[in-house]
Amino acid sequence: NLPPAIDDLAAGNCCNGKGFELWTIGVGGSGLQKVTSPGGATLDQGAQFSPRGTRLVFEQDAADFSSSRIVVVRTDGTHP
Repeated sequence: NLPPAIDDLAAGNCCNGKGFELWTIGVGGSGLQKVTSPGGATLDQGAQFSPRGTRLVFEQDAADFSSSRIVVVRTDGTHP
């Protein structure tokens, strides 16, 4: 799901003992940037860019799936 006029992708990194992180990367493979660092007790997944490509929305789940919430962050990981 690419935002209009922006050549970035959102991807996840699973099973590293640190939860499920979200990253952005340019289509050409440059500009890898970690967006979230959830820790082992949280899984961040299902990221989608906002229509302008300035924010990401994603689901954040407890590792045991006992709770979940929708989170919106800027593409650098800071909160709006």
